[in-house]
Amino acid sequence: MRSEALRGLQSSLALWSLNSDSELVYNADSGIGSTSPKGASKRYGVEWNNHVVLGRYLLFDADLAWTHARYAINNDNGQSGSLIPNAVSKVALLRATVRHLGPWSAGMETRFIGPYPLSQDGSLTAPSALVTNLRLRRQLSPGFAVSLDLLNLLNRDYYDIAYEQDYRVTPSAPIVPNGITVHPGEPRELRATLQLSF
Repeated sequence: MRSEALRGLQSSLALWSLNSDSELVYNADSGIGSTSPKGASKRYGVEWNNHVVLGRYLLFDADLAWTHARYAINNDNGQSGSLIPNAVSKVALLRATVRHLGPWSAGMETRFIGPYPLSQDGSLTAPSALVTNLRLRRQLSPGFAVSLDLLNLLNRDYYDIAYEQDYRVTPSAPIVPNGITVHPGEPRELRATLQLSF
């Protein structure tokens, strides 16, 4: 369902459902980082997207999504529970953009990813992530622009990637079962970008 009934607002709402015969799950212990098929799954959710134009200069975007994801058969795949590892249930995005200030434009974006299970029984979970970025851009010529980004403005700790994995601290150490392997998100950083279009 999509509406432009209010001037300057484009809003859409989607309800969806997906039944799959099998799930492809990342297998970090394979040695090459492959995927393996698991049991059938059922997913359903809702997505709500909003784009607001306020006059000539201001744009706002607000997007929300919620998903319910489970294996179709409880205790499938030789494990207890029905949660699908790494299936995120809640995400959100809020963005504000200022444009048409001569050659200048600027924006702020905040992304939220809710906590999600790393194991089928839910005993291991990844924490939520909230990251805010700022951007300042100047168009120097029709085909050349420079941008300055301040990433992770609030310098929050978060994970880019997290998954369940058995591991060893050293090659001769015993295996640590049900461990969590993560790739931490970048700390606050400043990034400059030159863009050439032709």
